[in-house]
Amino acid sequence: MPATTLQTLFIRELSDMLCAEQQLATVLPRMARAAGNPVLVQTFRAQERQARLQLERIVSIAVAEQLHLDAGQPTAMEGWLEQGQELIEGTDQGPVLDAGLVCAAHKVVHYKIASWGTLCALAAQLGYRTALELLSDSLAEEKDDDRKLTVLAKANNPRPEDPKRATQFRLAELADCR
Repeated sequence: MPATTLQTLFIRELSDMLCAEQQLATVLPRMARAAGNPVLVQTFRAQERQARLQLERIVSIAVAEQLHLDAGQPTAMEGWLEQGQELIEGTDQGPVLDAGLVCAAHKVVHYKIASWGTLCALAAQLGYRTALELLSDSLAEEKDDDRKLTVLAKANNPRPEDPKRATQFRLAELADCR
């Protein structure tokens, strides 16, 4: 759908997120199974639950604002998910795969932050109060995920002088951040 008005842009972007969250809800369990780090496994499982909640929010927005959404294929998300699948298939389980999975998840989270942020701005301008509230919740969740993934990225890049201790310390630090 070409975006000729702010409303059609909002519908297009919300439709994109509908498809993205549907894809994530199916891919995140695979990422959790591939991860070796128990904290990373828990993170991916939590992100799967969050993706399903965000799907429910999108449906609620469509109903509240009487919008017809078209869940096409978001090209950017498809590319990142394909990269993640190639990583899983081509890398032995362990710290290198975990670091790659964190990187892949971080890319997706940044995409979602940009999308939810834009949708919040559009909802505010269009006067979609219910949508703005629900979209703001999704944006806040993604910003929290960004912070958690940053901590995990540091935990998967231990100091060479004492990698085991550094990894344990940083994982404990993550547990305190929740």
